[in-house]
Amino acid sequence: FQFAREVYDGNFPPGDIFQNSPEGQSNIYPWLPPLLLASLIWVFKDVSVAYLAANFVFPVILFLLFYLLGYLVFERNRLLAVFFGLVGTLTPSALLADRLFTNLDVFLNTTKNFYPLVKTNLASLFLARVDYPLLTLPLYLVALFFLFAFWQAPNKKRGVLAGFFAGLLFYTYFHKWVYWVVVLGILFFLSVVFSKGDKVRMKSFMYLIVTTSLTSIPYFVNYFTFKKLVGSDDLIERLAIEEGRFINFSVWPQYLLYMSLAIIVYLFFYKKDRQKAILYWSFLVAAFCIWNIQIITGFVPHPDHWPRAINPVIFLMAFDVFFNLYSYLSTQSKKIEGLLVVFLCLLMVSMVAKKVVNAIYFIYPSQEIVSKYTLPHDILDSFFWLEKTDPGSGVISPSFLSSIYLSGLTSIRPYLPWGGVTPLSNKDLESVFLTANKLFGVSSDILKKRLGNGVGLLCKEYCSKPYVQYNLYGTRLSLYQLYFQDYGHGLDIPSERISYLVDLYGNLDADWSMTGSGWAYVGPWENQFYPKMNASNNLPLYYKNSSVKLYKILSKDER
Repeated sequence: FQFAREVYDGNFPPGDIFQNSPEGQSNIYPWLPPLLLASLIWVFKDVSVAYLAANFVFPVILFLLFYLLGYLVFERNRLLAVFFGLVGTLTPSALLADRLFTNLDVFLNTTKNFYPLVKTNLASLFLARVDYPLLTLPLYLVALFFLFAFWQAPNKKRGVLAGFFAGLLFYTYFHKWVYWVVVLGILFFLSVVFSKGDKVRMKSFMYLIVTTSLTSIPYFVNYFTFKKLVGSDDLIERLAIEEGRFINFSVWPQYLLYMSLAIIVYLFFYKKDRQKAILYWSFLVAAFCIWNIQIITGFVPHPDHWPRAINPVIFLMAFDVFFNLYSYLSTQSKKIEGLLVVFLCLLMVSMVAKKVVNAIYFIYPSQEIVSKYTLPHDILDSFFWLEKTDPGSGVISPSFLSSIYLSGLTSIRPYLPWGGVTPLSNKDLESVFLTANKLFGVSSDILKKRLGNGVGLLCKEYCSKPYVQYNLYGTRLSLYQLYFQDYGHGLDIPSERISYLVDLYGNLDADWSMTGSGWAYVGPWENQFYPKMNASNNLPLYYKNSSVKLYKILSKDER
């Protein structure tokens, strides 16, 4: 959301979203998801409404894309294409395909999507998450559609289209474009070895490769610009990097699944459609390769995210096998064909009915849901007053929640950055965090608890609200994200690091003017860290409601 707001405010590609942005404004995060969401913010002029609109618009787009892909792959069978589209959109099958076959609990939970009486809050549905999968899956399906069309009947036009959308994957999701590049590499190798005499295929493949390469150039320009930043390596480490050259045996159930699918592909497709079998095998070989890409690179980021790239393809393969079984049974007799049509129609009706029940249930949500997914008017009013009074200004607060919501809902640039998205180095991030706490008078004891497990923090009436809990326990994630997970500490900050920061904090001298911020924000989240939180140095109070105060930060001359 913060990057989408950046794009809406006219900063594209989105770089850093906080006041202490490094020179260059580059960031490692992809550009297209925030651009898509920003377009809806532009239409509705409201971030919350834009999110609701995204949850309405993009599932419709996803259904149409699943339908078109199914129509292409399933030999223009409209009924199967509609069924494929509904299952892909209204159940998590396309995203959890590997676990559907390897985890009984996931399989049983997925079958609940065909039972209308099960109530699920809309916010808990798998497509509600931004930006994966809601904003990234559509472009992935388009890339899959054009690659399939190209491989079955290659020509210049299809090569360019397949290459263009393959290049766009660089701007959507890291694991998806890496997987796609491996797939294209395997397909190109097979074409060179087995299709030397097919000049049309080879020439068309060259168009695909050149188009992909040209489309990806801005991505690599941005990446190397980002790598020049002092804190770039720290941000990458905060996003979880596993180092070493090793074979990943921990995902052996997936390997068994890939081998089983490879055998099934041979049985169902090799004699009937050799090109399709080769394409499916290439997807499966690429899946094994990316699970072990660290053998070549020596490191791998977030390896548990590889299924996000692999599963939509497995979903397509499984459905293609189902289509072949359906087609075979349909040819046995008109009665069997009729029963199969009725069965599919009943499944589709039950899926749609399940989502209708979800929607009706959510029209009048429980108070627990309302409390979890809304912010108090006092907080929102203070945000929008500040944006109207001093747009683009810097605001200082010791709460990560204030920074996250301010940057997501307004054009305000918070002083305290979130470690999961800022290219600041760990050292600079720690300095900003300590300075913000010092200026607001947070005690060393409370700071130590913030860096630890957070238990025992002072709290007022807002503490019982679900949306506030992250403020109490989220410091270790908001500051370092996953930086320490490979050092035997889980997500916890090591005790020696906490002691070092607390000692540094005790000797820290801080002054409001050194922050460059225009305002000091004191609300319910800030008050959790100190019973009488206030802005010191006699800063003038400019805004006040029942739970929020905003102080104007003056320069030394103004004071």
